[in-house]
Amino acid sequence: MESVNHVQNVVEYDLFPNVTFQEGREDVIRSQLEELRVQLITHISPLLVDYIWQRDQFNLTLVVPTGDCPPHLHGVTDFGDNVDDEWVIFYFLSQLTAAFPGLVACVQDNDGDFLLIEAAYHLPKWLEPETSINRVFIYDGSLHIIPKPNNPAELAFLPAGVPTKSHAVQTVRHHSQRTLANSAIREAVSERIRGFPGKIYSNFHHTHCLVPAKLATVLGHQPALVAPAVDAFYQRDPLDLKACRVMKHFPPQDLVMMSVKFTRCLYAELSQQHFTPDRRSGWKLPPSSSPKFQSAELGMKLAHGFEILCANGHQGKKAEVSESKVTTPDPDDVASGVRWERFLKSLREKGFFRGELEGSRLHRELLKSAKRFYAETVVTHDQPASSSWREPAQQIFNILGTVPCDLQRLKEQERNIPPPDSDSWMELSVEELDAMIAKASGKEEAATSARGSGASMGHNPEADTRTDVDFDPGRVTESLKSFVDAMSGLKGAEFPAGAGNGDIDFDASEFERAVRNILDSRDAGWQEDDSDSDLMSDKDYQMGEDEDDDDEAENDDDGGEDDEKIRELMEQMDRELARTEVGQSFEKEPVATGDSETLQSRMDQAGQALGNAGAVGPSHSLAGRRERHKEEEVEDEDEEADGDADDAYRPVEVDLNLLKNILESYSSQQGLAGPASNILHSMGVRVPMNADDGDR
Repeated sequence: MESVNHVQNVVEYDLFPNVTFQEGREDVIRSQLEELRVQLITHISPLLVDYIWQRDQFNLTLVVPTGDCPPHLHGVTDFGDNVDDEWVIFYFLSQLTAAFPGLVACVQDNDGDFLLIEAAYHLPKWLEPETSINRVFIYDGSLHIIPKPNNPAELAFLPAGVPTKSHAVQTVRHHSQRTLANSAIREAVSERIRGFPGKIYSNFHHTHCLVPAKLATVLGHQPALVAPAVDAFYQRDPLDLKACRVMKHFPPQDLVMMSVKFTRCLYAELSQQHFTPDRRSGWKLPPSSSPKFQSAELGMKLAHGFEILCANGHQGKKAEVSESKVTTPDPDDVASGVRWERFLKSLREKGFFRGELEGSRLHRELLKSAKRFYAETVVTHDQPASSSWREPAQQIFNILGTVPCDLQRLKEQERNIPPPDSDSWMELSVEELDAMIAKASGKEEAATSARGSGASMGHNPEADTRTDVDFDPGRVTESLKSFVDAMSGLKGAEFPAGAGNGDIDFDASEFERAVRNILDSRDAGWQEDDSDSDLMSDKDYQMGEDEDDDDEAENDDDGGEDDEKIRELMEQMDRELARTEVGQSFEKEPVATGDSETLQSRMDQAGQALGNAGAVGPSHSLAGRRERHKEEEVEDEDEEADGDADDAYRPVEVDLNLLKNILESYSSQQGLAGPASNILHSMGVRVPMNADDGDR
């Protein structure tokens, strides 16, 4: 499945049967694989018959052995914008591997092993895209991951490097207990198909569409053609719209109301497209206030999609020639024999006919769709000549050429159409979005367990307020310490395990206290450990390594003096930087209360002295003495100003600046994702909404 990485929105899947094949007999191998293919399709046929695929349907082709890859069945499906098709295929594979003993399956899309992506929070650290090649399979209805061997004894049955496909399949079959993924991974993957197969039917949306009678005939005979028509309209370009100016095949004539079945993805794509028909097409919509506006608009868009299909598939006489040469196999002719009886039996056992009596109208319609699916999928699947009539445009021409358009019958059916489904599922409230995000991040279970424990203790969660939440500043302190002290790797720093799983209310004072404790502890560690170790290592390097113990003891004494000199030098540098614009931009430590007046008076005196620095002094008889006196006066004023500036020096408040900067960064994100919110959220800190923003 190497081609999957070069195509977007495509899922590929392989099924490896537990069958002994005869080597060198390709015809026998193909016969065995074809028999298995029919059995697999028959098993899931009740779900396949009425399902509407976004682009390509579930299919299986025969693959003879090549190299280290054993004989198997291979399928490729383009699911377009509907990712649900991908998970429907995974459900099919799970059901098939559970029903057929020894059957092993694997599935990938353009992103790789999307099953592992779904369970990313629970994967072992060694399992990455580079190490997961030929290690992820579906067996007996469950997810299996071939682990790496932990000791030499496991090398006998667990591959160390990249295993071959044949070796990997045999490992899963014979050592399934060792390859079975842990419960957390399996639960995360199974969550996506929970509720299947009922969830498959709930994904359909039925609505009313006002369409031409010819289009109603096509949809009544082949409802699945709605998917390529919607896709053609959704992906239209100016060249496609040229064919819609005259509406050659589906003009707005003999309009009838009918119920059309969509998938939710198709309905959303069609209904949310803003489109105004060309005046030359003849389409006229009722007023937007009319109750028929929505059905008329949907029918107009659908007719344009079918018109684009016909124009792109065949044009003019080319369509007529193709129409005469290629004909659809008659379902009544191919619906016979042992395979058909087996196929029909599977449909009955799985309730495809919904308990309807044979001969009833609904039973005849279901039987007709089953025969059509059998003719298109089971019988003619491997016939090269059958690929042409599978094209949507050719199917449309075949239906229009063989099925009569009975306008009177369509008008009668219009009176009995069921009401449309509600499209309220397209609207998502803020609460529902928050619930979805919480569920995806794993917070929903934690919140549920917390509510359950509170209820068991007689606690009412609704009575809690923001101020009553038990805030643990030690947790924030430990999280910050773990993050700051952690060793980062090539892929970045890892946050403490389990951080961010619970909701922690943000308290500015507690957060400041926590950061202060961290910085104090790190500063103490630098004074006690770093200074001794780093400076001593430099001293040893300068003095050499061959000195005796007395010299080393003397160096230890000198190290303390060096530390003191460095601290004095650093303090002097801080005082120099404090006079610059950068230094003045930082928040400083507050001035002590007792020294405030004295300090203010000194600052006033310094300012006055600086202001009078350029004044002319008293006159003297000699010009030289005047100049020297002025120079001495300026020097005295500069020294006084420097002294006052030193007295006014206040150290930078590191904790306050840290808190101020991180909150300013958080506020500048305006509710979007960013570095500040990511760090705070990962440490379990929940910052409340800005009060100023809330008043707007």
